[in-house]
Amino acid sequence: MLSHGRHEIEALAAALVSSSDPPTSGWDVETWKVGPALRALAIACYKAVLLGDMDDAAINILSTWGVKVADLLIAPYSKNDKLTRADVVELLAAAMFLRDGFTLDDLFLPNVPKMSRKKSESGLDVIGVLFGNDLEGLEDLLHLASVKHSINKKSAADVRWKVVDSLSRKTLGQPYMTTQLRVLNARLKEQGVDAGVARRVYYFLRDDSNVRVVGVAAVDTDLSSNLDSQVDVIPKTEWPQAVFRKVSFDHLRDLADDCP
Repeated sequence: MLSHGRHEIEALAAALVSSSDPPTSGWDVETWKVGPALRALAIACYKAVLLGDMDDAAINILSTWGVKVADLLIAPYSKNDKLTRADVVELLAAAMFLRDGFTLDDLFLPNVPKMSRKKSESGLDVIGVLFGNDLEGLEDLLHLASVKHSINKKSAADVRWKVVDSLSRKTLGQPYMTTQLRVLNARLKEQGVDAGVARRVYYFLRDDSNVRVVGVAAVDTDLSSNLDSQVDVIPKTEWPQAVFRKVSFDHLRDLADDCP
């Protein structure tokens, strides 16, 4: 369901490498490292999403009419550094979902790109849904990702806490999830999914549904060891399937400066 930047996000996903750590408090723990090359791919992905599939030919044609469409789409002078970092890390999380076996048509990123680069929207950051053959939805799979980042120079405690809190049963309660699934249902039908199949997303409200929560916590490389230590004090998950993804992101604090 990600329409723009598809080639770039697939290239990012293909280059990603992760490792598994020992499970902790019911969480499967993974380590993902974003070095200079992956950082560049993530920035390229974000630029492609912002440009909305505009190519050089169209940009040049519009420029002859005095329309600087690239500047209008990217809006570099109105960007918020925090939101820019958030967008890039959310695209990274979506690329991780491709490594989990989802396709771009299985993914929903409600907040990328932001309608305004000045304002953030609340809600889950990445949603992935796979439908099985069972008409009652017992084989269907829902992945819910909450993506947080921190540029704190001393401790990663804040990002660990934010990820865990955003994936708590209290935060993802039935009232909240019902409205999220309503939006997902609409998006699926817009993509051409049969209405009867799309309606099955509401079955994920059942206690026995196949839901996997994924927390993505990104910090600058020099804070990665501190993030490792935060896993030792992570609270027990309330979900049968939960993943905590630690991301060491090269020069995360300076990311917005290098983005368009």
